[in-house]
Amino acid sequence: MSLPAIHGGAAAAALSLAALGYAERNVEPGASWRFLTISINYLRAVQAATVDLKPTLRKRGTRSCVISVSALQASKEVTHAECLLAKRNMNE
Repeated sequence: MSLPAIHGGAAAAALSLAALGYAERNVEPGASWRFLTISINYLRAVQAATVDLKPTLRKRGTRSCVISVSALQASKEVTHAECLLAKRNMNE
C-alpha cells in the first residue's frame, strides 16, 4: 500500500526545520534561534516523492529575521511557509 500524500504536519515540520537550519547556518552562525510565528500555505498535496526545500532570507534585523521556505515537487511549489524567528536569549 502506498500513501497518496504526505500529512500536512510532516510537511510543516520539514518547512520549519529548513527555516531554522538556514538561520543557524546563514543569518548569524553560532546564534540560537526560536520561532515567533510561522504561517504555512498548502498549495497542493505533497506526494510521497522527493521534495526540494528552498529557504530565502526576506528580512534581517538585529534580533530577528523573516525566512520564506518553498517546498517544490517536479519544479512546482506545493507548500510555502513564512517564518519569523528571533535570537534566543542566553538566559532562557
